[in-house]
Amino acid sequence: ESRGLQAASFRAPGADQNSSGGFTALGRDPNDLINAEGNLPNDRTHMFRVLGSTEIPKVGIYLGASYQHLTGTPWAAKALVRLPQGPRAVNIEPRGARRMPSEEILDLRLSKPFSLGNGRRIEILFDLLNALNDVSPQRVANTNYYAENFGEGRDFLTPRRLMVGVKASF
Repeated sequence: ESRGLQAASFRAPGADQNSSGGFTALGRDPNDLINAEGNLPNDRTHMFRVLGSTEIPKVGIYLGASYQHLTGTPWAAKALVRLPQGPRAVNIEPRGARRMPSEEILDLRLSKPFSLGNGRRIEILFDLLNALNDVSPQRVANTNYYAENFGEGRDFLTPRRLMVGVKASF
């Protein structure tokens, strides 16, 4: 669990984080600090990863797999409030009150090497990425609780795809 108040903690999940503060105006208006502490944007409750590979005997084909299960990143609802200093987005929930959906990603690789003699070889590679076709959203389109598209996902995982490659060694 990663919790706190970080200068860049108002950034989207997955965005780079730094605690230097830079030239941010965060905190100049006390309304910025309402419900500002909580789960940081890259906090994931659980992460599970397993990798493995094997050679299929007698045919010289290699099979590899990588599986990941990641709980979603945190976010919270805000409200756009008109104040004397101008409109402000104010957190109406503690940070991390909501989470993006969990992700399950399975990548598979099948490869077959061929010897060309004199230490040279060529290898044909087939990679099936995101074999489970998990297209979970990575971000929220709008965190304004009163907006029509509140909580709708955006920036989805790249869907299932097959890549073919050739690797040459000399």
